[in-house]
Amino acid sequence: STVKSNASYRAIDSALDFVRSSSNLEVPNHLKNLHPDKKNYIYPHSHPNGFIKQFYGPGKEEGNFYRPKESGQEKYLRERLQELWGKF
Repeated sequence: STVKSNASYRAIDSALDFVRSSSNLEVPNHLKNLHPDKKNYIYPHSHPNGFIKQFYGPGKEEGNFYRPKESGQEKYLRERLQELWGKF
């Protein structure tokens, strides 16, 4: 059976609202092309599990717009995100 959720829709909507209500958002220097701070960028795919905790840009709680529910399959996604980021 197909499990339905609107968590991803709510995340996109929340991210769009954030961008629309914010002015002059800055891209972190380590993510800009050809910038001296580019050396501070850590390539996630070079690390175990393809993940590294690093700052990717300004946003709601450092970009955490996705809030999976605590039931169904999303419960496992929520637990994994909590494991990776340390909070949720």
